[in-house]
Amino acid sequence: MKGRAVLWLAALGVAAAVVSVPLYLRLFEQPGAGGVPAVAAPAAAPGAGTSPASAFGLVVTSVTGEVTRALSGGGAAPVARGEVLKVDDELRTGRGGAVVLELTEGTAVWMWPDSVLAVRTLADSLSRLRLLAGKVDVAVPLRAGRTFGLEGADTGLASTNGAQFSAIVDGRKVFTVATVSGEVVLAAGDRAVRIPAGMASLAAPGGAPAAAAPIPRTIGLRVDWPSARTRDPEAAVEGDAPVGVLVSVGGVRVAVDAAGRFRARVPLSEGINRIDVEAEDATGNKRSETSPPIVRDSSPPALKVAPTWK
Repeated sequence: MKGRAVLWLAALGVAAAVVSVPLYLRLFEQPGAGGVPAVAAPAAAPGAGTSPASAFGLVVTSVTGEVTRALSGGGAAPVARGEVLKVDDELRTGRGGAVVLELTEGTAVWMWPDSVLAVRTLADSLSRLRLLAGKVDVAVPLRAGRTFGLEGADTGLASTNGAQFSAIVDGRKVFTVATVSGEVVLAAGDRAVRIPAGMASLAAPGGAPAAAAPIPRTIGLRVDWPSARTRDPEAAVEGDAPVGVLVSVGGVRVAVDAAGRFRARVPLSEGINRIDVEAEDATGNKRSETSPPIVRDSSPPALKVAPTWK
């Protein structure tokens, strides 16, 4: 696939700043974030052929890496291909995990690493999921009388009768929706915004959705690196990124505040360390930066004893 080839070329770049291809080049098969192997799409494209379930339901069609389902009594169980999910099920992907889900009517959902997704409603006329954290891509076939809805963790409902779109819930619970084709409506508070193809909107907890705006082609990312030499076991990393993107520092997801600032403390090993910072928007655009060498030397300073003359 052309899109897959382009994505791999981008992933192999050695520059400090990396920007990946957008969602429309990677909807049906792509490596996930952080080098996750390709996750195959459903056996049939959304809306085509037979469904893997005879009754209406949500079916796991592909699993890569760590993907678990929360158990009612506590704990979690691994998710397997072919498993049929039910209302109130909650899925979680690990740092290397990804999963593809398919509704009986053909809607496909790609759930990417470090994400949490809950099943809210499953019915022929209305299905609704809830994105608690992380990122999903969704392809909804255009069919009259059927609506797919995706809720944000603490605010917002994105709904459509037919569209390809992606969504993010970041560390501050900001719900971002970007439409690739078709149209999605994002409702929050007392306002609803139509998001046509090529546009995006977001809603913060307790707020109304922003006016739809063109999907950015790149991500602005600036990092303030710590000093090059330290005795401390941790390094403080700060920087700026757009509100509504996912930011990871040293492989750990961090929140971007309302002013576009993020902060993290990263454990350091003795000797030379390098810290990676990555930002990803809803459509899969990525930007990454790597620190210059940071040396941790915790050995005690040498004592200098002045000679005593008699």
